[in-house]
Amino acid sequence: MTKTLLLASTALLLSAVSAQAGDEPQVAQAPVPTGPVSQAPLADAAQRGVLVFTPAFFLAQQPNTALDMVNRVPGFDLDDGTGARGFEGAVGNVLIGNARPASKNDTGSNVLSRTPARQVERIELIRGGAPGIDMQGFSVVVNVILKKETSRQSILTWNTTQFEGSGQDLYGGSYQFTARSGDRSWGVTLSDGVSMSDSNGPGRLIRRDASGNVLRDELTDTDGYGGGNSIRGTYAGPLAGGKVDLTARYGINDWQGYNTSRSATAFRESLDSEDSDSGEFGVTWERPLNDRFKLETRLMHEFGSWDGVSTYNVLNNGVDAPEQIFAYSGERSETILRALVRHERSPKLTIETGGEIAYNMRQADQAYTEGGAPIPLPSASVKVEETRGEAFSKGT
Repeated sequence: MTKTLLLASTALLLSAVSAQAGDEPQVAQAPVPTGPVSQAPLADAAQRGVLVFTPAFFLAQQPNTALDMVNRVPGFDLDDGTGARGFEGAVGNVLIGNARPASKNDTGSNVLSRTPARQVERIELIRGGAPGIDMQGFSVVVNVILKKETSRQSILTWNTTQFEGSGQDLYGGSYQFTARSGDRSWGVTLSDGVSMSDSNGPGRLIRRDASGNVLRDELTDTDGYGGGNSIRGTYAGPLAGGKVDLTARYGINDWQGYNTSRSATAFRESLDSEDSDSGEFGVTWERPLNDRFKLETRLMHEFGSWDGVSTYNVLNNGVDAPEQIFAYSGERSETILRALVRHERSPKLTIETGGEIAYNMRQADQAYTEGGAPIPLPSASVKVEETRGEAFSKGT
């Protein structure tokens, strides 16, 4: 099977307003090491074990996003977390403004990919720990600090996948709007994504027995394609003496696939289709209680559902075999409520005490028929639920 895959992607910067001068905080830093600033990080004099990389350090690489910058931080490998149930121990090693994203599924790399490089004030590489930083069990994390500026920016992307000969040509793109004004930021992202099979097109299927005799010699044709549409909104800003970080997303997806095999005496056809949707909501609120105590609370909820059908038909020597149909559906959800108090007991000791409660659910239903007659399946309908709580105390 001969196939040529062409992937083209273009990005158009529609509008941007330069940051207003004079509203950026000053950061205490040690003297710049000998040599060009772009070749060496600055050491933060206020914190031991913290290296500060300014945008000048990344100039030679000409980064477009904050993710491009983080990927070039020496001695750091980005980790988006395991995605396991709950929050504690399941999130990544990237912080934005001293905190992790409000949603567990809106990973650090996703947020950084939506953040233009010009909005980054500095990147802190933290080893071992630092005041006000939740390491979540990692020995090394990065903390991306954004500028306090007034700006508006829109980014439009477009991409296409083209197949030579057979195959479904696919098109997608996205639109992203972000705005910042001092301590407040908000944005919306619209996405039209694609999914595909890279094993499509015509071919030949030959099956032999142990003696080498040909049992089946058939021409085949296969393809699979789909896509998804989603919308995400974000907001961060002051609230009730603290800071709130909000994010919400909803998306729908579909998939279609087929595989056919034919010879002089037989015809086989497999058809697959699936539709699904998913969404999430996350809110984080942080507030200082006094000079040494800080409250942090999180609420996260995600959900998803899907349904699909697989059909198999065979025509052999002019005789139709009973049609086989396998249908399935399901849904899932996770809700997490978490709170902790962080105590900066001294410049060298931080104590965190808190708790977390999580509810997880997953349900699956499936059915199978041959020639319209239902065939009983073991565990045709299964629902699993878990409610789990934990309390913790950590010292760094």
